[in-house]
Amino acid sequence: MQITGEKRTFVSPGGIVILFRRLLQEALGVQDAGEDPLPSPLLWPQVLQLAREHRVLPVVYPVIARSPGIPAPLLREAAQEVQNLKIRSLSLLHHLLSLLQQCQEALVPVLPLKGPVLAWQIYGDPALRPSVDLDLLVRPEHLDTVVSLLESQGYRLPEKTRRLLQGPHREYYLARTHHLVLYSQTLPPVELHLRLMDPRWRFTLREEDVWARSRTLEISGIPVRVLSEEDLVLYLLLHGGKHAWNRWIWLVDVHQAVQTFSPTLHWPTLEQRAQAWGGLRLFYLGVALAHQVLRTPVPPTVLRRAGEDPGVRRFLPSLQIPKVPQAPGFWTRIHYEAWMRSRGRWDWMIYWLQWLGERIVSPTEKDLDLQHVPSTGWAFLYRPLRILKDLKQNLWRRLWIRETFQRTSTD
Repeated sequence: MQITGEKRTFVSPGGIVILFRRLLQEALGVQDAGEDPLPSPLLWPQVLQLAREHRVLPVVYPVIARSPGIPAPLLREAAQEVQNLKIRSLSLLHHLLSLLQQCQEALVPVLPLKGPVLAWQIYGDPALRPSVDLDLLVRPEHLDTVVSLLESQGYRLPEKTRRLLQGPHREYYLARTHHLVLYSQTLPPVELHLRLMDPRWRFTLREEDVWARSRTLEISGIPVRVLSEEDLVLYLLLHGGKHAWNRWIWLVDVHQAVQTFSPTLHWPTLEQRAQAWGGLRLFYLGVALAHQVLRTPVPPTVLRRAGEDPGVRRFLPSLQIPKVPQAPGFWTRIHYEAWMRSRGRWDWMIYWLQWLGERIVSPTEKDLDLQHVPSTGWAFLYRPLRILKDLKQNLWRRLWIRETFQRTSTD
């Protein structure tokens, strides 16, 4: 089964897959990376393209640079890309630290997720993990303060999001959204996460516990609040899993985090917390995939329980093949989510029924923005009212077009 999409999914030829995995393993210092021959000049463009698509080019570049078979033009191109990514990553880190300082002065706790802080924390070099935006975890009660602070820096919320936040459905909207995105013409986008995981997956973690377990890391003399070791590893596993490991940079993140925290990482706590959060299957799938692809050190007991999970056995073989990242097909995504969110034999069927009910009853952002209905007890009216409103608008538009055409023909 193709996890990364039903249409135009490109599966790399076997030889390229092996070479790409070998480059990753060698770059990460895996001992048994293998003695496969290096790519021929004809295969290097495809291997480099996979590295770009999965955002691991800075990680594998040192191995590429000392490979004798790579054509000189490709090596120069890769070197320039890595240099540009390094400049961007350092710029992102500088901008993030500036925002964090302003939040600290405003006495607003903010916790960076992924991005340059993660690169500093587990890679030791922000240039090794490219990012395109900044992710910040904020408490809901501090949302308006952080938004105002970002707007003073030139950021803006999309107009629809602003109307929802200022309208009567604010609480209903915030309870069902994962994050808000603010944009700037000159600065990188900022995602404000109201919770650690998407509520659509119904994870049962307590955000306050995550905040209480967080610790402080000093970067360039600035104290930065970060996730605890177990919470960070589990977050990376659940985040990559819910995206079906569409990019292998997330897999490299897991490997680096486990390697960095291995002296103190407590696997029984990780497993218990994954079960408490409702993400045990995603946890098992992630650790099994990291061990298979990158030889990530995982306790044998954890690997044994992962191998016994039917969802892991079903999806692990296809996930070991790197594909060109793209949005998954509709039925593929629903099928994968049903398996990953199920805990018992028939849970997948319950998920399907819940998913169908949500699509029929639960209002979308478009529904909330088009009309005003009391959120409590009357939410089921949003969808049919919006459909009737759309039909009415389309009917009037058709009548107006017909009348205009007839008048023009008569003239």
